[in-house]
Amino acid sequence: NHHVWRVRSNWDTVDLTSDAANFYAVSEENVTAWQIQNLFDQYENDWMNWPAAWGAPYHDVNGDGSFDPAVDIPGYPGADQTMWTIANDVPLIVNTAGDSIGYESTAPSLYGADPIGIELQITIWGYAFGASDPLGNNIFKAAKMKYMGLPGTPDGAMLDSLYFTQWSDP
Repeated sequence: NHHVWRVRSNWDTVDLTSDAANFYAVSEENVTAWQIQNLFDQYENDWMNWPAAWGAPYHDVNGDGSFDPAVDIPGYPGADQTMWTIANDVPLIVNTAGDSIGYESTAPSLYGADPIGIELQITIWGYAFGASDPLGNNIFKAAKMKYMGLPGTPDGAMLDSLYFTQWSDP
């Protein structure tokens, strides 16, 4: 589950040479068929296994409230490409079937902070417009934070205040 899901609306029809060159940091002339296929396979996997049940956005084409990769469109509605990820400071550990097998507190190994029980969902999306179009020069980001509580937290518990910031360490 340590993954950033990435989908693009035309993954199954577009030439992925430029994407592969960017992803593998090579010139387009040096992109291999394996690199293109690997990227295609990842796009397909992320499309078919889009984590809508965890809160990842999607366009519910048939309006039934349930994600179906054969009908619905994963990603931010209307975007040409979307990336989505989720993180917790006390993540529920699941097996490949999604069944809970316990909790693991990751907070102490990250700056020594005690866990709070916060879930953070990040969505990043963009549009395939030319550079002369304002939307062609923007990347959008949305963050959703949810208080999930710690193991044993009583129902109805909530945070009444907190500070939230984006940290960058280039």
